Amino acid sequence: MSDKPDDDAPEDDAEEQLGLECPKCGCCDFRAYYTRRQAKGIRRVKICRHCGRRITTTERIVG
Repeated sequence: MSDKPDDDAPEDDAEEQLGLECPKCGCCDFRAYYTRRQAKGIRRVKICRHCGRRITTTERIVG
């Protein structure tokens, strides 16, 4: 077995980040400020830890 990487393996150059990103500063670190259950799911107000901008999200319950 060789230590060479496979030619068929995907490259990690263009790694895609999942999750929220602050539209103001681009930070991905949030804290939940307010959470409320609704008929459609859960509504959360999150605050960016870097710049303080508030973002409202609605999460659907699957299952």
